[in-house]
Amino acid sequence: MYFIKETKKLKLYKTLSLADFETLQKTNSANPVDLFWAYHTAIFENIPVPKKNTSELFWKQLTKAQQVVLTLGIFINQVNNGGVWQFFFNQTEYIAAVGGSLEQFGNMYLWNTFYTRCFTEFTLLLKNGEFKKMIDLWNNMALSFEERWASFKSGEEKIPSRIDFEKYFYSEEGKTRLFTDLNRFIEQNLGQLILIDSGIETKIIEKKNAIPEFTKYISEVTGEVPESVTIYYSANVTIENSGTKLFLMKFKMPNGYESLGITGYFTHHFPDVNFTHIKKMHQRNHKQELINLFYGWYLYNQETPKNTDLHKFQKLEWAETLQNLQDPKRTQIPVNVKFLDCLQYKENLYFKYSGDLYYNQSLPFPDDLSKLPMLSVTDKKSGGYRGELNLVFTTLYNSKPQFGRRILDDSIENLCFWFDLIGRQNKLLKDNPWGF
Repeated sequence: MYFIKETKKLKLYKTLSLADFETLQKTNSANPVDLFWAYHTAIFENIPVPKKNTSELFWKQLTKAQQVVLTLGIFINQVNNGGVWQFFFNQTEYIAAVGGSLEQFGNMYLWNTFYTRCFTEFTLLLKNGEFKKMIDLWNNMALSFEERWASFKSGEEKIPSRIDFEKYFYSEEGKTRLFTDLNRFIEQNLGQLILIDSGIETKIIEKKNAIPEFTKYISEVTGEVPESVTIYYSANVTIENSGTKLFLMKFKMPNGYESLGITGYFTHHFPDVNFTHIKKMHQRNHKQELINLFYGWYLYNQETPKNTDLHKFQKLEWAETLQNLQDPKRTQIPVNVKFLDCLQYKENLYFKYSGDLYYNQSLPFPDDLSKLPMLSVTDKKSGGYRGELNLVFTTLYNSKPQFGRRILDDSIENLCFWFDLIGRQNKLLKDNPWGF
């Protein structure tokens, strides 16, 4: 029986040109089902195999991401063809791997619930020996096909939970959720699934060279050799559709200044951020989010030379965004708003503004949201509306804008707000609420 293992090093893989990969995405983007199978074919069709190949050796040499995509591809094919029971009957070795694969997705509650019920019922057949009897009868060629088929079909009624599972599996809601999340998983873990050749040579710093390379960088930009440089954290990431590594570097200068920088695919540090600020960010952020922040800086600076109007105030878009944000149907609404800044990154337009957060609960919606008397949500005095005070917000302009918020006087995080937001919008790593 196969289990999903925590393996990240890409050993068995195919190489696809960036142009072919982008064509694959564009051709299949309208249908998440078609896109998944296009990804699946690109990853696994004619993939190199170990010289002394066995199914077990092949499985062990796959990355965790490859195991998940391969397993769910087998599972979906079997269920499409003959339901959950056919999968259990034909691919028994993958039953645990399917459960482990579904656990990789944070919003697959219904899928996990339905599958767990079916899995529990099937394991009873394994334990009491009924499944072995069915297999033996199916493989007994002395019996007629009708007798063998009857043995196979008898197992379906032993898995009553398959009815609810298959109803959800074949529903539009179920298919959309499954294939959308699968495609997102593939795109976020592409570097652990396939090698994309962009045709552009990039100097990528490896772990053994991370300390000397970052030492050289800091020495050049500051004019002083750092007192110490160490690797603080490393992450497997996907940049420009290729797998690579990034290293957060902790360094200390002779004058006592201590902070973090980053190297790997690119190298950078924030001159105005010290390690006290970094520790403060850690109170709310995981190391993944620090990686995203530095990546946001990289993306922003790559785009800056292409756009001469990065901070142009887009008045019509801002007015439309604010109107949507202050819709009476929303439960949390920015009020007493003061516009601060605007940034354009590629096709995305971001607004930064200050204000308070009004908790819109069973009260008449106020007429004027620019002069709203506000109380802290913990304040029990009368004479104002409840909410959070003195915040800074960032919003991406679209038809259903959402906002991120922080304390207004948190100047260092506000300084990095753009970079953090762009990095999170272009995530290198899938969310992991428990850190790494």
